[in-house]
Parts: sequence; C-alpha cells; structure tokens
Amino acid sequence: MGQANSAGVLDFANVVAMPAPSGRYIVQWATSRSLRLPDDPVDPDGIAPDVRIPVDVRDPVGWAQAWLERQPSE
Repeated sequence: MGQANSAGVLDFANVVAMPAPSGRYIVQWATSRSLRLPDDPVDPDGIAPDVRIPVDVRDPVGWAQAWLERQPSE
C-alpha cells in the first residue's frame, strides 16, 4: 500500500563503502546490476503499490487499516 511509487532503487544494489584517502568522505558504490537493464529499468518510475492510497487521504495508516478490515477473511 502507498500513495506513491517506490523511490526506484532496484536497478543497482548491494552497496559497499570505503573511506576516501583523506578520511573526510565515504565513497559508496553498487556491486550488482539488474539483468533487466537496459531494456526494462525499475528506477525511473519505481514500483507501484498494489493498493494505491488516494493522495488526499490525511491519515494513510487509518485508511490502510480500514481497507484491510473490509477484506474478506480467508
């Protein structure tokens, strides 16, 4: 559930970090790349939620709880 798509951080993953020689910065980079690239990237748009919460909802948690409570039990 959500009001917006994910931030789109799936095309590159498994980040490693190392301090720069000066020690003032930490350099981070991805060590893996999705096999979907370049034809089917996720990062530009992110992943849409299965249940979209309307953007005008002031209490998304309450909205989600009410939605879940309306679902038939299995």
